[in-house]
Amino acid sequence: KTNLSHFKDKRSNIEYAIDLVLGWLSEDIIISYLREQNIKCDLNGRDKYREFLSPKHITAQPDIKLIINQQERVLEIMNDWNDYWISSDMLDLRDNKFTKLTEEKSLFLGIAPMSSKGIFLDFSKRLDFVQRYNPAYGKKSYTLNGIKNMLVDLVTCISNLKG
Repeated sequence: KTNLSHFKDKRSNIEYAIDLVLGWLSEDIIISYLREQNIKCDLNGRDKYREFLSPKHITAQPDIKLIINQQERVLEIMNDWNDYWISSDMLDLRDNKFTKLTEEKSLFLGIAPMSSKGIFLDFSKRLDFVQRYNPAYGKKSYTLNGIKNMLVDLVTCISNLKG
């Protein structure tokens, strides 16, 4: 079920599966933490049932639906497991993910577990992403440059989300 070249990019099937499962675990941890902070939230999107999906069922829908300041918003979680954001000084989003986040005025929480850093973005505001060909994806993507200066500790990141 993970032999999906369009989605796994240059990762092997097992690497792609591991990334999916680690992503699900991180979403569950974030939801648990947000609930402890009295933020109403639930899983959102097609993969909320934690099943490997066929290509026709995979969407760019953000991961979590939450209510902040009496307003329903969706939140995308992205993990940087190898500090790529720091080493490259950029954050990349697939073209369809960027489009969906922009259309839905989503919130975005990027987490870099190895460095205990993160970034919070609000797609209802203008963000300085630029379009470029991404060799890792093998297709166009949207890139936010200068991200090293935007990364903060995770407590501050979550505080920004709550605010």
